[in-house]
Amino acid sequence: MVPLSVTQEYLLLALEKSKGKIAFHDEEEIFIAAGGIIELVSGGYIVRADKGKLVQGKALEKDLPYLRPLCSNITTQQKSKDVGETIEGLVSSLLKELKHLLCHSLVEAGCAKEITKEGLFGKKKRYQVNLSAVDATIAKLRGEFLKDGPLSTSAASLVLMMEESNLLGRYFSKYETKRFKKRLKEARASEVNELLEEALEEYA
Repeated sequence: MVPLSVTQEYLLLALEKSKGKIAFHDEEEIFIAAGGIIELVSGGYIVRADKGKLVQGKALEKDLPYLRPLCSNITTQQKSKDVGETIEGLVSSLLKELKHLLCHSLVEAGCAKEITKEGLFGKKKRYQVNLSAVDATIAKLRGEFLKDGPLSTSAASLVLMMEESNLLGRYFSKYETKRFKKRLKEARASEVNELLEEALEEYA
């Protein structure tokens, strides 16, 4: 298995909770879009210009195909928007495409398996996640949040998304969750996590 990005890790945990079913609803789609924007900004593919407007940065690498539609949407707009306006303006078809591409990326990374079954109303698709990949993601988070020192952007972003979407308590004890929330307050001073919170405000 190859290392996963923060957006891939979030979707992996969300799929594990839903038993591999692909649910299309506002909550998950907004978290995935927010995570994608964080990845693009962290990688320098999208840059925050004056007044927080998102503009094109360096060329997107070939090994991030699942972010290409989102990046293209941001960089080809006639008028640049901030993160809240960008999230609000994403159409349903783009969000669904983003989610399908992310699911496919998990399959390619060896973290999930696509399963198609015939149902009463046609074929149904779901993703059987690799529980070893789930365990590895949780162990990495637990190790980083329980040690001293600054948190990485990816860990803080993932736990913030898990907190907002009620995934945190599924994988961590009450003691750990309390400790995580305390550590998150430290991370929220960073520009990237301020950006994430701005994006998640569209859901709240």
